[in-house]
Amino acid sequence: MLDKVWIWLIGFLGAIIGFFRNLFDQIKDVFKEEKTDSHQKQEYSNSSQQSAVTPPLHKTQIAEAKNQIVKETAHTHTSFEGTTITLVRFMHDKETTLGLLYLGDTFVCYTLEDTYRPVKIRKETRIPAGTYPINFRISDPPSGLTQKYRERKNLQGIFTHHLEVKNVPNFDYVYLHIGNDHGDTDGCILLANGISANTIHRSIISSEKAYIGFYQKVRKLLEQGENVRIIIHDEDWLQKI
Repeated sequence: MLDKVWIWLIGFLGAIIGFFRNLFDQIKDVFKEEKTDSHQKQEYSNSSQQSAVTPPLHKTQIAEAKNQIVKETAHTHTSFEGTTITLVRFMHDKETTLGLLYLGDTFVCYTLEDTYRPVKIRKETRIPAGTYPINFRISDPPSGLTQKYRERKNLQGIFTHHLEVKNVPNFDYVYLHIGNDHGDTDGCILLANGISANTIHRSIISSEKAYIGFYQKVRKLLEQGENVRIIIHDEDWLQKI
């Protein structure tokens, strides 16, 4: 019986690793910089903007594989009573980190952060992988950024306080918010419905729309008294699991 269990486990892990090897090759093909004519570039989009590259096949495959692995490792998170947000980082370059954000086991949107740096550079470094509580950032009087969001046309009646990733060593005021590229992050996590690969610098699109959908769901949970946390995995999360 033990032999059969090990054979099954080895087969399962081999299938997952092989699957991700092929998947990561596809992702690299999507984002690598090539000097080709525009008519030779195949673009995917879930919006009307032609510059948007949002591969739905990759999203579905990553979600399915990630859900399988979460189920296999669920015993490591049984002590937490609440809602878990998972950020799976899948690539980074010298400026930017791209990732996938899940609420529970449901894919929500893409993310963009600053890049990894072994030594922190202020406003140019992503936060470390780990597990952190999320709650509202409440200040009295409200900060200038909070007031700016409250006055933003499409956020009026929706936004109350920023969602803050708390207890991050050597970082303060880490928010999940709206933006376009690494210049907008300052160490925070930007949300988006699409990734653009048409420029030298990685950028995202439809950020406000993604943010509104995510914010409303998390705001409701927090206002109901739910505990909410985020678990962030670096690019080598599969190997570590």
